[in-house]
Amino acid sequence: MLDLNLLDCDNEQVEFEKFSSKDIAIIGVSSYLPMAKDKLEFWENLLNGKDSIQSFPKNRMEDIYPFLQKNKQLESTIEFYEGAYLQHIDKFDFEFFGISPKEASLMDPNQRLFLQTAWKTLEDSGYGGDKLKGSRTGVYLGYNADAFVDYKKIIAAVEPDSISMAIPGNLSSVIASRISYLLDFKGPAMCIDTACSSSLVALHVACHAIWNGDCDQALIGSVNVNILPFDKKFKIGIESFDGRARTFDQQSDGTGAGEGSIALLIKPLSRAVQDRDQIYALIKGSAMNQDGSSIGITAPNVLAQEDVIVKALQDADVHPETITYIEAHGTGTKLGDPIEIDGITRAFQRFTNKKQFCAIGSVKTNIGHLDNAAGIAGLLKTILSLQHSTIPPMLHFHEANEKIDFISSPVYVNKKTNKWEKQDHPRRAGVSSFGMSGTNCHVILEEAPQRIMTTEELQSESFHIFTISAKSKSSLLNLIEQYVKFVEAEHVNYINIYDLCYTANTGRGHYSYRIAMLIDSLEDLKQKLYELLNGQWANLENQDIYYNNVTSLIEIQENQLTSSLIQMEREQIVHICKDYMLGKIINWELLYENGNKVSLPTYCFDQRRCWLEVSKFHFKKSINAKKDDKQAKQIKLIGRKTNEYTKVEEIVAGAWGEVLGFKELKLDVPFYELGGDSILALNIVNLISQQSKVTVGVSELLKYETIQELAAYIENLIEGELYVERLVPISENTVALTPSQNRLYVLYKVDPQDLSYNMPICLEINGILEFDRLKAAIKQVIKRHGSLRTTIEFKNNEAFQTVHHHLESHFAHFKIQDEDIEEVTKLFVRPFTLNKGPLIRLGIASNDKGKQWLLLDMHHIISDGISYGLFIKELLQIYKGEILPIPPVQYKDYSLWKNAMIFSEKYALEKKYWLNMFSGDIPVLNLPTDFDRPSYKTTKGDFFQIALIPELKNKIHQFAVNSNTTLYHILFSCYQILISKITGQQDIIVGTLTEGRSHPEVQNLIGMFVNTLAIRSFPKNTMTFTQFLLETKHNLLEAFQHQNYPFDELVKELNLRDTSRNPLFDTFFIFQNIAFPLLENEEFQFTPHFLETKTSKFDLSLQAMENENSINLRLDYCTDIFKETTIAKFANYYVEILEACMEQPDTKIREINLKSIESIIVINSGEVEDFSFDF
Repeated sequence: MLDLNLLDCDNEQVEFEKFSSKDIAIIGVSSYLPMAKDKLEFWENLLNGKDSIQSFPKNRMEDIYPFLQKNKQLESTIEFYEGAYLQHIDKFDFEFFGISPKEASLMDPNQRLFLQTAWKTLEDSGYGGDKLKGSRTGVYLGYNADAFVDYKKIIAAVEPDSISMAIPGNLSSVIASRISYLLDFKGPAMCIDTACSSSLVALHVACHAIWNGDCDQALIGSVNVNILPFDKKFKIGIESFDGRARTFDQQSDGTGAGEGSIALLIKPLSRAVQDRDQIYALIKGSAMNQDGSSIGITAPNVLAQEDVIVKALQDADVHPETITYIEAHGTGTKLGDPIEIDGITRAFQRFTNKKQFCAIGSVKTNIGHLDNAAGIAGLLKTILSLQHSTIPPMLHFHEANEKIDFISSPVYVNKKTNKWEKQDHPRRAGVSSFGMSGTNCHVILEEAPQRIMTTEELQSESFHIFTISAKSKSSLLNLIEQYVKFVEAEHVNYINIYDLCYTANTGRGHYSYRIAMLIDSLEDLKQKLYELLNGQWANLENQDIYYNNVTSLIEIQENQLTSSLIQMEREQIVHICKDYMLGKIINWELLYENGNKVSLPTYCFDQRRCWLEVSKFHFKKSINAKKDDKQAKQIKLIGRKTNEYTKVEEIVAGAWGEVLGFKELKLDVPFYELGGDSILALNIVNLISQQSKVTVGVSELLKYETIQELAAYIENLIEGELYVERLVPISENTVALTPSQNRLYVLYKVDPQDLSYNMPICLEINGILEFDRLKAAIKQVIKRHGSLRTTIEFKNNEAFQTVHHHLESHFAHFKIQDEDIEEVTKLFVRPFTLNKGPLIRLGIASNDKGKQWLLLDMHHIISDGISYGLFIKELLQIYKGEILPIPPVQYKDYSLWKNAMIFSEKYALEKKYWLNMFSGDIPVLNLPTDFDRPSYKTTKGDFFQIALIPELKNKIHQFAVNSNTTLYHILFSCYQILISKITGQQDIIVGTLTEGRSHPEVQNLIGMFVNTLAIRSFPKNTMTFTQFLLETKHNLLEAFQHQNYPFDELVKELNLRDTSRNPLFDTFFIFQNIAFPLLENEEFQFTPHFLETKTSKFDLSLQAMENENSINLRLDYCTDIFKETTIAKFANYYVEILEACMEQPDTKIREINLKSIESIIVINSGEVEDFSFDF
């Protein structure tokens, strides 16, 4: 190891191994940086001393103006600071990744850009396509989401209805895990945030993960995009006046902003050599530390910087005299620059007194400060410098900072392009990145070892197959163009044709658009590429060029191929090309043995615009605008030679296009391949039902998964006249209750003082709120919805609801101490009198400091969870002065329609389904209780909350997409397994909810629509989790398809009576996946707090809600029969089941073992967000 004692002389020699067993090889590199679409252009910019600082691109200004207009900011008053900007952050090849246009447009640009960069990196390394599928590859991303204005905030402001759909595409943790999901990587996937040093720290962590055996190789990267770079508004004090970093210069006044996306693939050197990988550079060692206590949390610490460099040298086991270039952090600040040079000098002087032998520079002078991506940007520059044996110039350096003594230091500023001379040791460099968080990192790089030539490499006399493949014709043509540029470059003469074909064939994915050609030399390849580029595609086979667009894949048996292509006759090679054109899967690894991987052009993604549609930003639309919207929804259908399509096919395509965001759709492409899922399916079937007047369920869409199949199914329904009847507005103000309301009324009559069906919420007010304006807006919402003016009356042995023309709602005022809102709960939340009303209660709480809270409470008989969201959404819209259209129908109209359903054929069919489900003996759940069950059930209760850690949440997300299920399916399946485990029963019934808004005209109505569903399942011990999950998915889809049959009617038919229990089931599950509306405008912001009533409707229920970083779990339980400690154990068991099922989904249920009964809850990712649900 390196001696860390200070040297007394200049000539001390340090022994080192040329290649250490711990060396890590960098085998793949890709980047997208300002004025450089790839690493080659970036290198040219560095060599030429290009300054990439520029004005904010005009096209990007236009994209964010709608957001600024929404926030009432005038274009003329807005200034953007200069920086190193990416020209296009709105372009993304969503079809390549199987993502719908709508979902892609809602994804954070950071996520989209890095996804493409990561893919290119894998291809650059020769491991593209499915080559690493299922491997222990880790993904380590340096990233933070601390922007003052990020993409999700723009979505929330201009398209709030899409927030729920936008959540996965805007979670920072998903950026890394999406890569793992797409490629089925089994190694860790994580985002690391240490501010400016994030990406270099990610590299350090990844190297240690490889050494520790957590993964076999790792993808490392970072991405940074400044969505809204306001000048002067969002600055932190280190920015230069003109956006340029003058690192180490006397005129330095700060750094500039930069953007970019960079990724690397790394693996142990020993394996890289064994696998014949190309190697850009070696990672010899690295270290990281923390500033600790210093003059300020964001101020640099010279001792910490010295220490991290020393530790990196020690880790690399190299002498600092062998380091001949340092890529500095180099922020160009008056304080930071002298400290950085001082830290380097102190570190080097521990081992050598040699002066000015090491060049220093900073890429920030070229492309600004890339924030979390700054470290990897400097690393990329250094990798390329090692690869080309050249050190590019550092810009904007004219006179040294007077506080820096370069003469007495080991470094000198590299002011011009210099050949990097090799000495008696390999070229080595250090790269520094110091985070504003105080976390510092330093990495030691070394040039790649020289490749040893082999016989296979030199073999070039036989014919070879060269392939190019893409998912679209445009991508194929662009890839041909890139290959032409590649073969025209000088360096191609050093590439062996065998290696070139080996890499092209084995290191890339093979898609529907395919070209294969026979070539015998690089010159032959060049000429054939010219012919394709010039459009000479006629009679290609006569020139040994083959092209086709295949629609299906066929696997060839290995015994049809010989062991090596170079042993084949020409006719055999031609036959392989023709097989390839038929869509046959060729074993290229068998044909090309022992090839070396080389860097070739990577996939050319289609540049498809993915951004929020500007037309959706207009909030007060004219009649003409509405006509324009209708025209915009016309979807182009393709796939039929006659180009003629039925009206139903056009309706189905229109619904798919509107929800998924496509403007063009093929008749025969499956729903899931377009990026669909069961949540999106619900929106689609509502649109189809509204347009076609036919009831279509989610299960039908998932069964008939192409437009053609679903349209044919609907056409058969139309022939059978199964239409959706329109709701007819009625003049009567007194109508019967719906079945769901009737159930609540019966429960109310049993105990009028029960608070179980109160729905209280407290909205903390931050900002300035005009009270009179708020009251006027609330009155308007109440006026718009008859449910909010309803009372319940009992006449002639039947309950009715009466909608009043006017029902006064008074504001109650409360004074509280400090911010203890719990005391208000006791006063504000109290029983409603259903026959007097109003059944909505309003209040304002305030304290002596001027803090205010808006209080709302509604009885469940007139409202549900979605209604609450609609109430607050309309309240904010009216408060802002928006004019809302009058609702065409009211809840009373729905009630009339709902009650008339009992005479329909559909009702009879649904009734038959449920009675068949519960025929025979009905199981009674025997939960292990702490106390004897009372003879009469009460609603006394409490709750216990935990939160899943982000890593587990990400695994669930990945598995859901991989298995074509949803979070709801997985969480519900695991809950059923929990119930089965703690009871020992394999025939169980668990209750759940459906929104009940099956009629398309009630989507925006306030009222009680939810219906209870009883899900009967059989979690047999012999089933695997995957089998049970798919069975649960099927059961849920079937239940939702028959959701209109009222639960209470089922209970009556089954004649179930037990005063100590709920009818049919005693446990309940609900997953909240409906986003609350954006609770803010320009003047104030609401923070919701749900007021607790300490009740439980069931013995045990699990409520789950996803937020940005985790999944919150809440177990409500009956305190008559359970202790809190028991419920805590149940919660722990549930998390154990989730972890086991995500780790090994093919495990049999009986093999899912729970820890001992003494387990203690240890699952917690911090504070659990306040949340509650209603039944």
